Amino acid sequence: GDQFSEWEDRLHPEERDRALAALNDYLEGRIADYELEHRLRHKDGSYRWCLARGAMITDQGGRPSRMVGSNLDITERKRNESAVRESRNLLRAIIDAVPMTVHVKDTDGRYVLVNADMAAELGQQAESLIGKRADDVFPEAYARQVREREQHLIVTGEATPLFEEEYLDHGGRSSTWLARKVPLRDDRGMVKYIVSVGVDITDRKKAE
Repeated sequence: GDQFSEWEDRLHPEERDRALAALNDYLEGRIADYELEHRLRHKDGSYRWCLARGAMITDQGGRPSRMVGSNLDITERKRNESAVRESRNLLRAIIDAVPMTVHVKDTDGRYVLVNADMAAELGQQAESLIGKRADDVFPEAYARQVREREQHLIVTGEATPLFEEEYLDHGGRSSTWLARKVPLRDDRGMVKYIVSVGVDITDRKKAE
């Protein structure tokens, strides 16, 4: 009754149709649980994000008699999610802009993040490399070298100094790289990720 019309009146115009449709789907039994993230107008006129959860109470005859539920203010959570998304986009833009290969692996040796230069060097899409290991993308001898270096870093927890390495690709093309690997730790100080950066210095070496 009055509570419902007040709620309906406070709905954000952009969410009105979606909120009412979700409620309708619940009341007509198309969805088992009523749970909805939506914006509601606050007393001060601003809109706040709310997580609404509700359940229908039926009378003895099994007919719906009233709706009970809760509204949890999740504005801060939404703000945090938005900030995290922006940080990710910023990080992505930066690592794709730097003129070197950048990648991050977990301690199982699987790629979790690959920049544009790294993907181009391997002739693959960055997304298709996620979850793969060195063995999946490099010739065997070089993959073994990568694995050994990363294992050493995980055990010692120490970043490598800048090092030069020879890279032989699947086509037999040789190149010289200047690279570095750095550990990223979790809250307990355990190595969780390995960040690697590399730059092709083949032309410079030839000039020297």
